[in-house]
Amino acid sequence: MNSKASVQLYEVPNVNDPRTAMNLITQAIGRRGARVSVTDSEAQGNVYFFQGNTAGPGGYFQWIGVFRAVPGGVIGITLGCPQANFEANRALFNQIIGTVNFQ
Repeated sequence: MNSKASVQLYEVPNVNDPRTAMNLITQAIGRRGARVSVTDSEAQGNVYFFQGNTAGPGGYFQWIGVFRAVPGGVIGITLGCPQANFEANRALFNQIIGTVNFQ
């Protein structure tokens, strides 16, 4: 994996919809000077999968994530890296996302 790959964990309290949580996360990151675009989303039961990109002072990153509503809010995880390395890391990211078990 590229050394610039990252894992981000999110907890968005008082929200019961992962899409709403993603919108709030996008707004919060935007206030820090980056631009987030969600390019794809898919629901499988009560779990939501997102894919997108973030452009900011640190460069242009692509990412995938999985989110779920839990009591008290929404939790989720994203995995990403610079766009140039994303396809090389996609299989590993998908494997990691596949192991996420929300309790």
